[in-house]
Amino acid sequence: MKYTIVPLNLGETELDEKSKFTYFSNFGEKSKFTFIAWLIDGGEKKILVDTGSGDVGWLKRHSHITLRPGPKGDLVANLLSLGIEPGGIDLVINTHLHSDHCFNNRLFNNAKFIIQHRELIHAINPVPTQRAIYAWAENEVPPFLWVSDKYKILKGDMEILPGIDVICTPGHTPGLQGVLVKTPSANVFLASDTIPLFENWETQTPSGIHVNLEDYYDTFNKIKSLSGAFILPGHDPKVFKQERYP
Repeated sequence: MKYTIVPLNLGETELDEKSKFTYFSNFGEKSKFTFIAWLIDGGEKKILVDTGSGDVGWLKRHSHITLRPGPKGDLVANLLSLGIEPGGIDLVINTHLHSDHCFNNRLFNNAKFIIQHRELIHAINPVPTQRAIYAWAENEVPPFLWVSDKYKILKGDMEILPGIDVICTPGHTPGLQGVLVKTPSANVFLASDTIPLFENWETQTPSGIHVNLEDYYDTFNKIKSLSGAFILPGHDPKVFKQERYP
């Protein structure tokens, strides 16, 4: 398949403390980061990897984040700019179930959703430091449960379609999965929050948000074994230097 990967800019905000993304470094430094979804194009099915975060009001209410919309607007506007209606998405791969990666799942009525079993179990009963990131709040159902009847639950690495594999990469969360896309010119790995910024991979620095550092470093070694795949991080504005990958 002649796959290409299109990063979708769903808005930008600023971290008051970059060390949230770069564990034990960059203390006191502010940093911009972007909410990103990924369209895998060129195959028989239209595939999204992650669906982004809540709208401006929801984010402000739940996480006190001020979101500056992306140049093309929200996720639906991004897809429409590419000639794709929400109903035309066949498959959504959720790398994990933090609310900034699955909030817009409910927009895709015709899609199947792929998630790892370990991730779903942890999302239902997360470690206390991650409850807010999964958007557990009093008297509200967290976003990852809005389409729970549509999940296809996997246990481990698996080929999803010819040329598209999910690869388990625990550390940031217990059940995080990256997506390996094999294109004619290069293999591309969508690393999600295992590698939030290019800097994390360049320096082999875990995110400051994690559940298990031993798993995290094992995951770095696993990613190194992916035959020289080009790594795309989960929140780095620099990914938009290209409109398509590879």
